[in-house]
Amino acid sequence: MAGLLPLLLTAALLALAAAVPPPVVPEDCVSWSDGCNTCGRDLQGSFSICTKRQCLMAGTPSCLQCASSADASQKCTEAGGKWYMATCECRFCTSKIMCAEPSCVPPRDGCRYLPVERDECGCAQGCGEQVCDVDPCAAVKCAVPLKECATGTRLQTIAAPAGQCCPTYTCVPDCKDALCSQIKCQLGWTAVKTPRSIGECCDTYSCVMVRRRLPLDILANASQSYS
Repeated sequence: MAGLLPLLLTAALLALAAAVPPPVVPEDCVSWSDGCNTCGRDLQGSFSICTKRQCLMAGTPSCLQCASSADASQKCTEAGGKWYMATCECRFCTSKIMCAEPSCVPPRDGCRYLPVERDECGCAQGCGEQVCDVDPCAAVKCAVPLKECATGTRLQTIAAPAGQCCPTYTCVPDCKDALCSQIKCQLGWTAVKTPRSIGECCDTYSCVMVRRRLPLDILANASQSYS
């Protein structure tokens, strides 16, 4: 029964994906993103020229460039509408209802929200990015570390993560007497360093093959010999 549960879950996800209709690509679109890869039209007009990225989570499919975006956008604005690049269309406000302001968390002291995108009716689309004109940590007094480290170790300061003002402290090995090993790679290989992490004294190295580029004249002669 335990092995049957993953199969049922996979089947449910596949059924859910099949139930969602594929996005409609605008006819005027010349560069399309499926939320992961970007595709362009070939000579036949199909989106067959695509990147080959692998994404764990796909974004929202949208058009990145419309064939008549510059001219159409200007005409749309002059007519009182709003141009949407994602769908290559001009939209006009058809209702005069009051806009419901988005429910945003009050900004921190000394901070503010940047202006956000508005739809064709002038309604705000979500909350803007929060920026701070004054450093919110300027008035914060961080406690002095009282931690004592054992012999052979020293106190290491760890920078405060995003959203916090004060650093943290931990005891790490004292590396002044550490003997770090050297690495020697064979001919045609080179040593690549991996920076040490907190609590380590020595960097680590690995040997990778050096990819050499042939001169252009050699490549040209090689291509002619096979033609």
